Amino acid sequence: MRVSSSQMFYAGTTNIINGQSAVYKTQNQLSTMRRILSPRDNPVDSTLSLMTTQSKEVNATFLKNQGMAADHLGDLDTQLGLASDLLQDVLSRSIQGGNSSYSPTQKQAIAEELKRRLESLVDIANARDGSGDYMFAGNTTNSKPFSVSGSGGNYSLGGTPIVSYSGDDGRRLLQVEASQDVATSESGQDVFMRVTNASGDLLGRSVFDAVKNMIDTLDSSSGVVPAPSYDQALGDLHASLDHISKARASVGARINQLDSLTEAGGDLSVKYETRLANLEGLDYVEAFSRLSQQKMQLEASQQSFVKTSGLSLFNYIS
Repeated sequence: MRVSSSQMFYAGTTNIINGQSAVYKTQNQLSTMRRILSPRDNPVDSTLSLMTTQSKEVNATFLKNQGMAADHLGDLDTQLGLASDLLQDVLSRSIQGGNSSYSPTQKQAIAEELKRRLESLVDIANARDGSGDYMFAGNTTNSKPFSVSGSGGNYSLGGTPIVSYSGDDGRRLLQVEASQDVATSESGQDVFMRVTNASGDLLGRSVFDAVKNMIDTLDSSSGVVPAPSYDQALGDLHASLDHISKARASVGARINQLDSLTEAGGDLSVKYETRLANLEGLDYVEAFSRLSQQKMQLEASQQSFVKTSGLSLFNYIS
């Protein structure tokens, strides 16, 4: 078979180019730590890798949302804890105030303490989160939800609510899983205004009015008609404390739920990483060995090309 000089030149350059391409690809694999650099390297594994990467990114988004939800619920739990502690203190001082041996002056002193506690309770209800949003305003997060606007007292005696609510009943939701949303807020209407008793019936008075009723009961100098009895005022405080505790328990349950989801999401993330490593991961020993062999082959191609490209029949004609 006759082999022309152009054929020899073409074959030689082709071998060199192929050798350089092989070396370049292996070097890229080593530098990127990936076996698959493009879909044509392995179409099946490349497709599986893409699907796994997409699932991993979705899982990462849910993990991020779970973290945000946990932060919001943590802030909410803190404020509800403060409200619960404050009401517990109000209840303790109210029980002391019910002591028959206490003089009117002593009871009025306790009533003054409770007035400060009531102011603190309103501040808690108007608390903001880390983003500056009002936590108990429902979906109207830019507007202050609670304001002192009435005289307080017992509804059945014609009193008006001491605190009014200007938020809504909404609860902000965040998607934390493919088919699951978690409420990251509570409506102030549900937490502070719609107090229920042990039977689940509406009390008819807010948490603020429960405190105000006790203040008026102990402070005979206030000139405000108190609740029908000290026992009713005390019962309202018990119901208010239980109501806040239930709201906090609901928040705590959601926090625990998020903890479980985050733990499961973290395990899933590790599985995705492992699967991607198996699909795209590079065997370093094999890659370095292959690179050495490819370099040797490239050098051999280059040297042989230099020698064969200089051959000519005229070199042997004298």
